[in-house]
Amino acid sequence: MKTVMMITILIGIAILGLTTPKSVNAETTYHYTDENGVTYITDNRENLPESYKNELKGKTPIIVKSNSIYVSVEITYQGDTTKTYLILDTGCSGISISPALANRIGLSKENGRPGMTMVADGSKVETYSVKVDSIQVGPKIMKKPELQILPNKENVEFGLLGMSFLKQFPHIINTKAKVIQWM
Repeated sequence: MKTVMMITILIGIAILGLTTPKSVNAETTYHYTDENGVTYITDNRENLPESYKNELKGKTPIIVKSNSIYVSVEITYQGDTTKTYLILDTGCSGISISPALANRIGLSKENGRPGMTMVADGSKVETYSVKVDSIQVGPKIMKKPELQILPNKENVEFGLLGMSFLKQFPHIINTKAKVIQWM
């Protein structure tokens, strides 16, 4: 069963060509338009007018780019928090990250439990599972999630936020409004 789940994850990576776009940084950007029609952009939630802050309650901004949905996440490991973007992937059973992102978080093969999985072309690859303190998306926090470190020859940070997180927190993804609405 784990082999089937990992194949699903690796197929998703192969299909999407997952690399975090250079234009997506690890900070959330807010856009709002005032009563005069002037649009403002800020990365500081405190700079937002109260009316817009109230509008955002229960919502998490997303970035829709190249048929992928990116969401800002905070991964905490051994008390240190790393901000990054992961791709929402309802076809992925878990939370998967590249070795480059694992390295930035402070994870290594030595921290993990080794495993083998078969990829889409039928070859087997070594993976590592590591528990972290938490992963947070907007107001939703999952304690002690397990992350899969997937093989990747390129030194590129990427990751998938799959169903092990998403099924815990009912939500609606609104691509037009560019938000996740938490239920």
